[in-house]
Amino acid sequence: MLFWKKKKTPPVESFAGAEKRRAARYTTIAGIRINGMEGDAVVRDINKGGFRIASRTFVAINPQEQYAMQIIPDTASGVGPFELHVEVRWIRHTESLFAAGFVIVSPPMNESLQRYVNYLKKLDRRKQAG
Repeated sequence: MLFWKKKKTPPVESFAGAEKRRAARYTTIAGIRINGMEGDAVVRDINKGGFRIASRTFVAINPQEQYAMQIIPDTASGVGPFELHVEVRWIRHTESLFAAGFVIVSPPMNESLQRYVNYLKKLDRRKQAG
């Protein structure tokens, strides 16, 4: 399901946007459904404002368009699947890898997203500590 269109912004051509982020992203491998379709794409990193997906196959999405996306966290997190409305910021692909970056359009702060990011933040701290 496609949602309203926002003001067009040019897609980011590199991961340079990482330096402009307000918050760190946390590594994960969460499942996703885009507009109800499930494939082999996974969320690779996430924060309260956006995330990046990766797949070994092409995902039929377009830059600057908005989509309904369901995030399916790993079961150890204790967070159930939750839906976000997102806008595609950039897409990159090679013969063996497809990647795309998204900004979260709404809800601005989803309780499940907050719980999942907090869970990943704790995991990240544990990895750094030991």
